[in-house]
Amino acid sequence: MGPSTETSVHYVTDARASEFTVQVFSGGLLSVLGHSPKIAIRDFSGAAEVDPEDIAHSSLQVTIKADSLAVRDDISDKDRMKSSAP
Repeated sequence: MGPSTETSVHYVTDARASEFTVQVFSGGLLSVLGHSPKIAIRDFSGAAEVDPEDIAHSSLQVTIKADSLAVRDDISDKDRMKSSAP
């Protein structure tokens, strides 16, 4: 995170009161699978340092535990096998 200034405001995420999801889109060879799953991120933390007078010098830091990722959409076992193939 960048240094605080007199006008900057510090925010911290509250993971218990927050929901963090990501939608994945595939391109190229993977686009034939035809689905764009939503991934739930269940274990994360984050903080933002925002300077409203100089937004370009604001920063965001997010830490995600990889083993907390879970697919939220229904994906068939067949599609899971295709997407995990080398």
